[in-house]
Amino acid sequence: MMESSAPPLDAMPGIGVIIVTHQSAAYVAQCLEALLATEYRKLTAIVVDNASKDDTCDEVRSWASGDKVFQAPANWPLASAKPVAKPIRFAEQGLEKELGEIDANARVTLLRSPCNFGFAGGVNLGIRALLPINDIDYFWILSPRCVTYRNTPFAFARHAREIHNFAIMGGRMVAFDDPNRIRADGGVYNPRLGLTRLVNLNERSGKRSLPNPKELDYIPGDNMLVSRAFVLSAGLLDESWFLYREEVDWAFRRGSLPLAVAPGALVAHRAGTWSNGRDVRSPESAFLYYRNYLRFSARWSPSFLPLSYAAAILNIASDFFANGLRKPELAAALRGLHGLRPPPDVERFFDHRTWAIIRSRRKDSSASCLWPRASEKRRSQRGRHYKTYRFLKSVFDPRSYLHLLKLINYYNYNHVTQRRVAWLGKNCAFAPNVMFSHAERICIGENTKVGPGCYLWAGHEFGHIFIGKNVLLGPEVMVTAATYRFRDGSPVWDQRMDEDDVVIGDDVWIGTRAIILPGARIGDGAIIGAGSIVRGEIPARSVAVGAPASVKGKR
Repeated sequence: MMESSAPPLDAMPGIGVIIVTHQSAAYVAQCLEALLATEYRKLTAIVVDNASKDDTCDEVRSWASGDKVFQAPANWPLASAKPVAKPIRFAEQGLEKELGEIDANARVTLLRSPCNFGFAGGVNLGIRALLPINDIDYFWILSPRCVTYRNTPFAFARHAREIHNFAIMGGRMVAFDDPNRIRADGGVYNPRLGLTRLVNLNERSGKRSLPNPKELDYIPGDNMLVSRAFVLSAGLLDESWFLYREEVDWAFRRGSLPLAVAPGALVAHRAGTWSNGRDVRSPESAFLYYRNYLRFSARWSPSFLPLSYAAAILNIASDFFANGLRKPELAAALRGLHGLRPPPDVERFFDHRTWAIIRSRRKDSSASCLWPRASEKRRSQRGRHYKTYRFLKSVFDPRSYLHLLKLINYYNYNHVTQRRVAWLGKNCAFAPNVMFSHAERICIGENTKVGPGCYLWAGHEFGHIFIGKNVLLGPEVMVTAATYRFRDGSPVWDQRMDEDDVVIGDDVWIGTRAIILPGARIGDGAIIGAGSIVRGEIPARSVAVGAPASVKGKR
């Protein structure tokens, strides 16, 4: 590939490179060496480390200081380039409290995140750090598994000047171990099946030309140049995706800004590490992949959500029967697809702060606080699909049916079967959500009306509830013949209950949310005010209110 001569410094757009690392000690130095060996002069690199537990940060420091001599691996694409002179101007900042102002003159800045915020969270941290630098025109998001060719930043800059107005620009990614094999030239999305596909994957580079950007739906997140105008209009990445589909969602929010593909912007890409070196995914990866599979379809193609769900099930079945998907990965995939919590082993893999991000359902977690207008616009665009999404989600979510079974069992146990054993007079009326306990010790006279949400709880052993004729109980009245003790020092749940009969006479009216405690005796024709607590005797035809209830007058 021919190398272009460097344009004048004032003609170069400023490029801020964001490299998000996690357990990347094996190759982060190679990524940085190749990046700075391009000799693109208006380049500022930010390495955002997502709480790596290996030596990633030490590798960055050793490379920047020159303490560790860089050894170029086989297939090094910059074999003819001069080694980067060390030490370079380097800065480092921890993010335990908040993101401070970075050194704009540093060639490389290391930002240490206190936890793993995922790819989206790491990119957002890098963009926030670079946004205040006015000389930065574009943000180049580069995977640490990528090694750039010498001409790549110049090709990006040249094509950006030519088209000027774009959202996200990509280039050709080839395999690091076989530069003639294409990794990706862009990506397309099938809305009917909810599937994404990398264009020209595993094709020979000499036989495939770059695709028309109008035919692409997104640019892979391993290598994409993002314009400042796009970031300011669309906002940052949605961090709740954590991993998978976040760059696709970002591209779908671009509005009228087009995608672009830069000729000559070539990077060599290593295979990812989430697959554990196998064709099938790890449990953590399987959970996140299928969790976001259906979420993305629900957000951007809700009309085809049933087809997307069926395609995901077939994909999981194919991986299990044909590709050797193990049971832990199968369980994680199914739980992720149905929005359930992951298996314990997968949940322990994530830091508690990381898990809070993964569970987040905020639509525009990062963008809404910086660009509220863009956030409101996106919410309004998705609003027309929200009812469809909510309905289909409830139909295909197994938790809906599990909860329905629980409700049926609860209603049967506390209402239907209890009414069969209670002593009920003629023409008694009960709201459907009246709850009974030990109804074999409940006796209710004829023509009594019990309002919605009432609780009639007799004692476990001998406490009875006697309610006379023509009684009216307002909504959410509680009548109980048993209460827990709290005197012997043991936990309340372990103590025996104090029980006593409750007697309510004829023609009594009990107001909303009144509580009738064990031992209460309410005479005929009495009225109990709303919210009153009755314990003891209320004379006939009296009006009692308060907590505890006291007689205020006569009926």
